[in-house]
Amino acid sequence: MDAPLTHLSPGSTSTQEFTVPEGVAGTYWYHPHAHGDVERQLLAGLAGPIVVTGATDELLESCDDRLLVLTRTGPDVSVNGAVRPVLTPTSGRTRLRLLNATAGDHLLLGVRRSGEPTALHLVATDGGFVAEPLAEVPPAPGERAEVLVDTGVAGRLELTALPYSVYGEGGAAGAAFRVAAVDVPAGLAPVALPARLRDVEALDEANAARRRRIAFGGAATDHFTLDGRTFDHHRVDLQARLGTLEVWEVVNDHTTDHPFHLHSYSFQVLSRDGVPEPLRAWRDTVNVPPGGTVEIAVPFRGEPGRAVYHCHIASHEDLGMMGVLDVTG
Repeated sequence: MDAPLTHLSPGSTSTQEFTVPEGVAGTYWYHPHAHGDVERQLLAGLAGPIVVTGATDELLESCDDRLLVLTRTGPDVSVNGAVRPVLTPTSGRTRLRLLNATAGDHLLLGVRRSGEPTALHLVATDGGFVAEPLAEVPPAPGERAEVLVDTGVAGRLELTALPYSVYGEGGAAGAAFRVAAVDVPAGLAPVALPARLRDVEALDEANAARRRRIAFGGAATDHFTLDGRTFDHHRVDLQARLGTLEVWEVVNDHTTDHPFHLHSYSFQVLSRDGVPEPLRAWRDTVNVPPGGTVEIAVPFRGEPGRAVYHCHIASHEDLGMMGVLDVTG
C-alpha cells in the first residue's frame, strides 16, 4: 500500500520498503498527496519518476531510451525542467517514456516530421508492457505511455501536443504546440519494431464478486464530487475483499474530462461507452470524458489496507473529488 492518507510534518522522514513484483517493468512516479494542497505542491515541482526494468526491456535494448517528464512551469509545458528541449537520438529507433506529471493538463501527444504526423507505437502503459506495439498515446494527467519512434531517417521530428478538448466532442480546444524536438543525425542504423512483447493476463468479468457504479459529478468549476459526496478522510466510501475481482462502471456526469486514478490496485479497461476495449493492458489511470462511461476490472491483489481513488486533475482532487477504499484480508 502506498499510504496516501499518511502526511509527513516539516522536518520529518519516512522510509518505505517494498518488493517489486514480477511483470511490472515500466515507468511510474511519486508525488505528495496532502489533500487540499496537491495542486500547489505539484506546480512547485514535488514529483519524480521511478523506472522499473525487467526481462522484456531486453527486446528494446537496441533503442535509444529517453525519459520525458512533462510538467507545467507558468505558461509553458516543460520536459525534464526545460522548455522545448532538443534531443539527439543515438539509435535508429527511440523509446520515449512519457510521463504526464502536470497538475491538470490533458496532453494528446503526437510526433510530426515537416508538419506531417509520423507513426508512434505504444509499448507500455501505466502498469507496464502491452502485448504488442499499438498506435495509441493517452492524454490525461497522471497517465504514462512508452512509445517507439522511428529515428532512422535524418531530419527534425517534433513532439507535439495536439488540439484536444476536455469538454467532449465539438468542445473548445487549444492550439497545437511543440513540446520538444528530436534532431535525427544521418547514419543511424534502422532498428526493427518488435512483433510481440509479452503475454498480458485476461481478466474474466464473469468471475467478478461485485459490480459497482462510481460517478464523477458536481457543478460548474468549483464543486466536484464522487457519488454525490466530497472527500472525508475519516469516511470509508468503498469496501472490497482481498483476492476478489470487481467490475466498476466509472461514469462522468460532469461537464469536463476526469482522469480516474486508483491507488495500489492496477486494473484493466473492459469497455468505453459500451464498446469493448481493443487493448488489453494494466493501468492505474483512465480518462473519462464528459457524459462517458468506462468499465474497468479490478483484481484486489497484494496487500490489504486503505487506498484512495480520485480524479487526477489536482485541483478537482483538492476540492473533494476523491474517495477512500478499504480492502480487507
